[in-house]
Amino acid sequence: MTMNLFLRLASVFLLCPVFSFAQDNPDYAYKNIPPELLAHANTVMRTYEERIDIVSPEEVYIKEHYAITVLNENGNSDANHAEYCSSLNSIESISGCLYDANGVKVKKIKQSDFVELPASMRAGEFSDAKFKAYHLSYGQYPYTIEYTIETKQNHSFHIPQWMPQVNKQCAVESALLLVTTQGSMNLKYKSFNIDSEPVISQAAEKRYKWTLKNVRAEKKEPMRFTGVYTTPVVLLAVDDFMLGNFKGSTNSWKDFGAFVFHLNEGRDKLPPEVKNKVQQLVAGISDDREKIRILYAYMQTIMRYVSVTYGIGGWQTLDAEFLSKNQYGDCKALSNYMMAMLSEVGIRSYPVLITAGSENPRVLNTGFVCSQFNHCILCVPFAKDTTWLECTSSDLPPNYLSDFTQDRDALMITPAGGFLVHTPRYDTSVNLVVRHANISCNDDGSLSIRMSSTYTGEGASHLYGQLKHENDHDREEFLRSKFRLGSYSLVDYKYEQIERAPVMCLQENATLRATGLLTKTGNRSFITLNIAPISIAGHVEDEDRKDPFHIPESNAATDTFELTLPANTDVEFIPQPVAARYPFGSYFYSIAPNGNKLIVICKFTINGGTYPAEQYNNYVKFAGLIENNTHKKVVLKARS
Repeated sequence: MTMNLFLRLASVFLLCPVFSFAQDNPDYAYKNIPPELLAHANTVMRTYEERIDIVSPEEVYIKEHYAITVLNENGNSDANHAEYCSSLNSIESISGCLYDANGVKVKKIKQSDFVELPASMRAGEFSDAKFKAYHLSYGQYPYTIEYTIETKQNHSFHIPQWMPQVNKQCAVESALLLVTTQGSMNLKYKSFNIDSEPVISQAAEKRYKWTLKNVRAEKKEPMRFTGVYTTPVVLLAVDDFMLGNFKGSTNSWKDFGAFVFHLNEGRDKLPPEVKNKVQQLVAGISDDREKIRILYAYMQTIMRYVSVTYGIGGWQTLDAEFLSKNQYGDCKALSNYMMAMLSEVGIRSYPVLITAGSENPRVLNTGFVCSQFNHCILCVPFAKDTTWLECTSSDLPPNYLSDFTQDRDALMITPAGGFLVHTPRYDTSVNLVVRHANISCNDDGSLSIRMSSTYTGEGASHLYGQLKHENDHDREEFLRSKFRLGSYSLVDYKYEQIERAPVMCLQENATLRATGLLTKTGNRSFITLNIAPISIAGHVEDEDRKDPFHIPESNAATDTFELTLPANTDVEFIPQPVAARYPFGSYFYSIAPNGNKLIVICKFTINGGTYPAEQYNNYVKFAGLIENNTHKKVVLKARS
């Protein structure tokens, strides 16, 4: 160890209390928790201290110490710990200790007790990233577990955020964040749900100090939006950072994008034979959108997604020549390869960094420039619109992104730097299913159903993924439960993706024989005609709800079902029409006679978005109305 490194480490350790696991810790006794912190809590963070020493753009030390008391089985997951490490981040030491309800030491947890796991368990992914993980199995509540972790980063590209309240059902008794910067290093920060500004002091080093006391837990509320920070958080970054041998700046999104551009500059060169192939594929084609469609389809057939994140490989793409030889790459490499092919035929395109995720993805904080991304897509700007390409998918058509990346801010990377953009939002005109069915009654009490369905948008994307990529056994299991008809047998089933549709589109044709929808009593038949019931999450009304509720995406369904009446049968009873309309959705259901048929019309929309808490009970009523209508029956009476 060099003297300089020794002094730097010493300065960090002198700022920290000495944590000893050699004895009991009565401060952690359950009886010492302030009573107001127990309400709605599954866990209580007794102390959370994080100290970050930013020595230089290539040297960052982090020491984290926390103790959390688990009150019941719902808090067990908060007692586990997994620490990330790679060639960019090393774990210098990690240890812990388990205490009982009285603060009496039960077990010391050594570094050797932590299991080393790959950062990704998915097959076909290559990375030097790992986790040191400890999973606690201890069911005597309440108990407290304490961890101390020391890590070192050889870069300042990403400074970890401070988030002492791990979830809304975790109360915080005491928390501290202390960041020191050396020399000319300048710290940037942005806090959420913290009332006070940091205490800043200047000596040989500059110190920034945040403290929290007695943060209460909150009642768990369903459908809460987790894409924004709802607990105390501090985001951190430095003005000028290093990643490997590359310098970058967070002074603006333009500067940050310029760093990403230069990191990947010159890695889009195609071999001569690939250039020739690209030119052959689009020979005679003058329309740029048709060229995009042809080349995108070609890439989908020859390439496969494989994550490669060795060292700075999480941010620097594999070059196009590597992909030409090996025919695989991760999101940025596949986007880079597609960009290279488009460039070969004179079409400009740009990679776009984005925070991907289908359920409550983290919203990009556009007011704080730092690394917030986990995915890369490609955009092709035209004079009046933009074509978007999800280059990791072998299924999606061009200019359709799916719920993985739709409707969110992102950063487009250009030679002139980074520019904020927003991806398309798919409403109910896109995420739609239109169903038509003919139903007839059989002598044995079953119903014969012939149904034709057209799915567009997310319904098509999800269904196609289930049907195309599952093995035969799993596909059969899926089809046995796909239709919400109770007991049924699938007589015939076919599907096809509609080519050249403006969005993902799937046509489905099914013939089924359903039992349990028709029951007979004497000369009367009772039939459930809602053969495609709407699935919508139902919850319990809450007059005291505090947070807004969130619906992840918009969807719509339009159904028309025709029941052919058996001969010598009269309609004795038809349920009244049902209609409801709210800001978040609408529902209409009716049954009407038409000659020897009953015509069922059902129209449903749900509008994705975040809605105020006072609308939540209306949503619960809306879901309940739809569920109750699922079971309503018509009554037919045989003529005597």
